[in-house]
Amino acid sequence: MTGLMKIFCLYEFTQISQEDKDVQQECYDDFDNILSGILSKVQKAINLESTSSLDSTANELKDSLNYLGAYRTAKYAHKLQMLGKKDQNIDKASITFQIIKKECEKLREFMAGV
Repeated sequence: MTGLMKIFCLYEFTQISQEDKDVQQECYDDFDNILSGILSKVQKAINLESTSSLDSTANELKDSLNYLGAYRTAKYAHKLQMLGKKDQNIDKASITFQIIKKECEKLREFMAGV
């Protein structure tokens, strides 16, 4: 299994999009357009140690990742969300966020090649 396939369920995504390349490209474009903004909001929540903001922004990120079939990365976003929900010390959030950023970059690279 390639590194990309570990973070992105391409088969499922093509089934959901009914293998329509235009629909797939539109989904990729939508994701790419919102990704930087969402990642910035998550980073800001972590920097400010705002658990309520982390909860909501991580949820937004998780939903966007699930939309594309990037389930493993969405699980990391869910971990961030739970740190916010449980009002816990969010020191661990930075490490999880770095993993998410790396995996999102791999998704972007893949999408650029479509």
